[in-house]
Amino acid sequence: MNDFIGYSETDIVRELGSRFRDYRQAIRLRQSDITFQSGVTVQTIRNFESGKATNITMVTFLKLLSAIGQRKNADTLLPELPDMNLYMQNPPQRVKKKKNER
Repeated sequence: MNDFIGYSETDIVRELGSRFRDYRQAIRLRQSDITFQSGVTVQTIRNFESGKATNITMVTFLKLLSAIGQRKNADTLLPELPDMNLYMQNPPQRVKKKKNER
């Protein structure tokens, strides 16, 4: 899945939990290792990875990203706005209907 268009918030959190599990396993960490590094309980990690915890907080998510060495990618969740000066050179024009159009 490259984007989350058309997915509910719950589906997105489930997908992120699944991806987190894949990352954790790829770097050969146990859930208890993540608990030690992040301070997040094993039960929360287990629920997140299995898709049962769909109300995980952003703080918890960032702690988990740090524990697997992926916090540097948190910026991609909501990137900075592009340079607005580029857009202001040719500002969008409002489209007006002609008087005889409905």
